[in-house]
Amino acid sequence: MKFKSSIKRVDIQASFICVILVICSSLSIFYINYQITYNNIIETLHTRTDAIYNVVDSLLYSELFDQINSEDDFNSDIYKEYQNRLLQMREVANVRYLYTAKKNADGEYIYLIDGLPLDSEDFRKPGELIESDIIDDIARVYQGEIVLPNDILDTSWGKIFLAYYPIHGGPGHTEEIVGVVGIEIDAETQYNTYHDLLNVTPVIIITVCILAFLIFRWCFRYISNPRRKDLYNVDGLTGLKNRASLEYDYMNFYIKDKVLSIIMIDLDRLKKVNDNYGHSYGDEYIRLATEAIKKAVGKLGISYRLGGDEFVVIMNCVNRQKVETMVECIYNEFHKRTIDFLENPDLSIGFAIYDESKDSDFYDVLKRADEIMYKHKKEKYMREDD
Repeated sequence: MKFKSSIKRVDIQASFICVILVICSSLSIFYINYQITYNNIIETLHTRTDAIYNVVDSLLYSELFDQINSEDDFNSDIYKEYQNRLLQMREVANVRYLYTAKKNADGEYIYLIDGLPLDSEDFRKPGELIESDIIDDIARVYQGEIVLPNDILDTSWGKIFLAYYPIHGGPGHTEEIVGVVGIEIDAETQYNTYHDLLNVTPVIIITVCILAFLIFRWCFRYISNPRRKDLYNVDGLTGLKNRASLEYDYMNFYIKDKVLSIIMIDLDRLKKVNDNYGHSYGDEYIRLATEAIKKAVGKLGISYRLGGDEFVVIMNCVNRQKVETMVECIYNEFHKRTIDFLENPDLSIGFAIYDESKDSDFYDVLKRADEIMYKHKKEKYMREDD
């Protein structure tokens, strides 16, 4: 009930609209920046692998792919020379893997020269079969493609950027494809940076939304209501709680409270004061009644203005003597303040105390108090007519 009541308030609704705009703009800015930056990193990795490939392509000659075919060539001078060159190139380029491969006479894809140290656990000797999960990429290179991923790959052996380039035969490497260069770059840092960014961004957006909600709500209420009154639950003229507040309090507090008394108060002749002297006098008349009620009630009850000339006081008490004392105090405080105010200022008051035999809920007590108040008011006017 509290949430349903609060959501009707304009400042809350406006604040939620602000939050929605903040979320949309934050997500848009994040997405654009993420895409631009991420694409820039992928493009940088593309450029890096292109540069490595160009150097490797210049180091190798196409006949090499015909001269090395199997593990039998592992100890040949030509293999040792070019394996050493590829090893140095891998270390200078600071990449994880740098190797060459080709399709043999049986149509199988095999490793040729591996740029890893010879004692590395992952080192592959010439003639060893290419792993099945990368065969498709090698095959694409033999069809004339340069295989460059658009994403950093999250594999079981780490976050990597993996590219494959063709080696062409003939003078100037311009003829048929005779082999493949594989370049694998360790992209752990780049991957983790953006993965962390994805995790942190929702927290940042939520924090910004909460701050935006609170700041916007405060600014909205301050600009539209400089005195910062609760316009939905507080009567603007008197500062007392209003009818909406009474309904809310009933649903949340009074609905189960069987220890209460209700005092109904009607400000007599308000219409006559408005008609004869103007609404400014009528407002002053209401304010004087409000001051009297506030002074008399104090912390012994809660006061509401239901609208117009009607007020109600809720007391957490079923002692008749205390309630009667309260009513008398309201009368006295009112007459002290209105003794010189225009003509015949007065109040009509009725009260009811919760009675289990008569009342099933809060509104039954309120109805009885209202009936008693109007009975007193009618009797008063009848005496004046006589």
